[in-house]
Amino acid sequence: MGLNSHHQKVTRRARCKRCGSKDVTWQQSMKTGKWFLTEVFKDLNGEDFTQYRLFHSNFCEQPDEHELVQKQFHADEQKELDEREAQVDKERKKREHERMLNFMALIELCQEDPAKGEAEMTKRERELASIKANPTSMDYFTDAMRERQHAKQLEIEIDLMRHALDTTNNV
Repeated sequence: MGLNSHHQKVTRRARCKRCGSKDVTWQQSMKTGKWFLTEVFKDLNGEDFTQYRLFHSNFCEQPDEHELVQKQFHADEQKELDEREAQVDKERKKREHERMLNFMALIELCQEDPAKGEAEMTKRERELASIKANPTSMDYFTDAMRERQHAKQLEIEIDLMRHALDTTNNV
């Protein structure tokens, strides 16, 4: 998970001479240029980070306080991950719903006006043939995968329209 704007990656740890804690790192103040110890925590991926205002003096000789703040960071980070996953899931469901509405519209088009349905199906068949004749290089992996997904979508739509037109013509 990415660090938020207040988190800073820790490349090197230090040791507090007063309490012996190894969960500290040195940071330099941007305003005064003075050096001070900040507390080091781990994110959900196990990477060390610190925050500018987490002075070690607030945690010195208080390991319980460090654990409490660590648990709070993990809880906040997990909540953020869950919210992000929920948003992604919501967007996926929305796309699926829109796709289903598109399928329904194609079926209605083929049933109400078979000539327009044939024209739309022919248009999709030409587009699919063009994609298959000129595939995107795998050097452009994301574009190639998007193109494959689009080709699959076109194949599904063509099959659906063909079935809807066959049903309409047989009635």
